[in-house]
Amino acid sequence: SAKSKGAPVDYVLGGLLAAAASLIGTTRWASPKSGWKEPAILWLMLVGNPSAGKSPALDAAIDPMLNIQRKLVAEYSEIAEEYEKLCKIAKQAEGVWNSQVKKSVTEGEDPPPQPSEMDLPKAPVRPRLVINDATVEKTAVILEGQERGVLLFRDEVASWLLAMARYNAESDRGFWLECYGGRSFTVERMSRAATYVKYMSVCVVGGIQPDRLRTVLLEGADD
Repeated sequence: SAKSKGAPVDYVLGGLLAAAASLIGTTRWASPKSGWKEPAILWLMLVGNPSAGKSPALDAAIDPMLNIQRKLVAEYSEIAEEYEKLCKIAKQAEGVWNSQVKKSVTEGEDPPPQPSEMDLPKAPVRPRLVINDATVEKTAVILEGQERGVLLFRDEVASWLLAMARYNAESDRGFWLECYGGRSFTVERMSRAATYVKYMSVCVVGGIQPDRLRTVLLEGADD
């Protein structure tokens, strides 16, 4: 792949390590000693000047994942369509049942049993192997239905780092650190239902230029 892309082998390997780690996700944990365990979560940056081959090298590792994701999404679309039909049937059945219950109560009779059509299976979850740009709230929702975890891929990873200061820097920084440790996490907001993530697992990979790396990580940083 490196030869065909005209990129350093190191760059292709970096992308491959991140992709493999994200697919392993939280299914395996390393334990160097009792009481210490770590998930297969890697954050990698390909550091190099413009035209060093960072983007083509990452494509070699990410494109196969995107192809798998497209197939999974196609399968999901069929399941989601069938689930939508079941939801419509359940809604109609609920309407009829509510009318029957109201009539039974009015006439002093026992209400009819709830129809089986109202017992919906668990809603299908859109599969995601790779994400590119998402708020912390949306990322939590994605991880809630994707316990294995995901790969955050940014061609220019500096954009992701700088975005942490866009809204609430400390909140976003803390969230992403939770993702690095594979810890559980709960997001609770007044206007929406709580989101509980059993394992926060986000691997990160992207490219960055040396000068940009210095600006993002060192200049003006308080830690």
